[in-house]
Order: sequence, then structure tokens, then C-alpha cells
Amino acid sequence: MEYNGEKRIELHISGDAMDDEKGYELKYLIRALQNFEKISEKTYLFLTSQNKMTTSNNEDFKVYITDIRAGSFKADIILFTQTYILPLVPVVGEHGDLVWECVLNSFNFVKTIAKAKKEGKSVDISNIGDKAIVIINNGNDVTINQEFPSYVTELGQELAPHFGDMAKSVDQKVNSINFGTEEDDLTLNLENADLFKQRTYLTDEVFEVTGEITVLNSHNYTGKIKISDSESFNNAEYKFEVAKDLHYPEFLKSGVLHKVKYICKKRVIFDPTSPLSEKVIGVKILEKV
Repeated sequence: MEYNGEKRIELHISGDAMDDEKGYELKYLIRALQNFEKISEKTYLFLTSQNKMTTSNNEDFKVYITDIRAGSFKADIILFTQTYILPLVPVVGEHGDLVWECVLNSFNFVKTIAKAKKEGKSVDISNIGDKAIVIINNGNDVTINQEFPSYVTELGQELAPHFGDMAKSVDQKVNSINFGTEEDDLTLNLENADLFKQRTYLTDEVFEVTGEITVLNSHNYTGKIKISDSESFNNAEYKFEVAKDLHYPEFLKSGVLHKVKYICKKRVIFDPTSPLSEKVIGVKILEKV
């Protein structure tokens, strides 16, 4: 099926770097515009099952900026498509709307995962039919399910690095970058930009493991533990720390070079620009079983 059309989106960048009288600092403006162009192009390529922009599809799909006006920095971005054939995807709308809809859904998908990870919650993603179900475990067996179109698990990963790079522009001189229409918007501001930064966190969820302490630093009671026979961990060696309310010498003595069962939390490194993967880098031991 062929479509023709365009989508008009308002861009508003606010902050001290966007001064109507002094001018607009280009490094912030260029970063936002280039990332949004990349986001839009990658979405167009995804929808048309192509790998890169060619001379031909550069004519079919274009991103314009127009109507630059005062008010920090304000302008309109136009997603213009002359003609292209869409594959069967579980989305509806005019084709400029379609690109914008896919961008928004991917942004909200990545943001939802990043927010949950920042709060130390566990996240599972299941593709069921044309839906991607994000299952967030709040602890105590309380879960929250959020639904997205199934394509976000693939497209979200492709766009996430550009969301993350755009978020780096939000600082003391730029407090908000907003792409929006009357119905929806994509906003990076001082409240949510840090969601897109790589972080290390301790999970809320606790795990029972069998471990053997291989290295013990007696001055601060940290070290390394070799975990085995656990469904939640690879059979590998991990750094550990111990909860401060434990009696260290008595607690750790039995575990040095002996297999002991512990209750622990995972220390995880999470990179929002690769939203479906994380790496366990250590554990915090809470008690001995």
C-alpha cells in the first residue's frame, strides 16, 4: 500500500544556552537535530525493511526544519515522505504519523525499562502476538504490566543510543528538549534525562545462592565469591560486599573455601542504550541460610 504525506512536529529547546538575543549555542542545537534526524531515518528504514539510506530513499523520506521563532528555541520539524511501500506492521496511521508513532512508542518503551531499572526493579519482556508486554516486578510478588507494539523490542534497541546521546545535552544550560504535537510528545528534561545514563544498582529482589568465598579483604569485608547451583546466576566468581548489620568475622569464617548458602541481592550494571541487556557484577550478602 502506498502513502503520501507529512507530519509537523514542534521542537522546543529551553535553557540558558537558547537565548533569543545572544543566539543559540550550536553544539546543543546540532546534537538535538542530528539525533532526531537519525531517529527518524532509522524508523523509516525499519518500516521499509531497508538497511541504509540510499539516493532513492533520500528523495522518498526527508526531515525539514522550518518556521524558526523566538521563545528559547522553537521551530517546526517536518517528516515528509513522498512515496514508499510499507510492510505489514501492527501500526496504523498516515505515513508521517506512522514514523512519529513508532518513535514515540520506542522512546516510551526504553524510558519505561530504564525507570524500572533505576528503581532496582526486575523487568521481563514477552512478545505475545502483536504486543510486547513489559512486566515490572515491584517486589513482594506485585507486578505491573505495560503493553507496547511488538516492534519496539527491535526498533527500541536501534533508537536507544540516539535517545541517550540526546539526553546528554540536558544539563545546567539546557533544561528541556521537547518534540511534540497536540496529541503526544517526546521530552527529555532535568527529571528524566538521567534515566538514559549507564548506572550500577542493587536489585530489590533477593536470591538464595550457594557460594564459596575465594577472596576475603579483612579490612572492609569485601571480596570474591564463587557462586554455583543457582538458577539466577551463572556459575562464576563475583565481587561481594556484606550488609553492615552482620557480625563479620563469625559470619564470613564458615564460607571461606567452603560452600555455604546465602541470601543476597544482585549488583547490576545497566546501560539504557542497550535496554534489553544487563550484567551482574556483584552481590550484597544479607544473611547466611
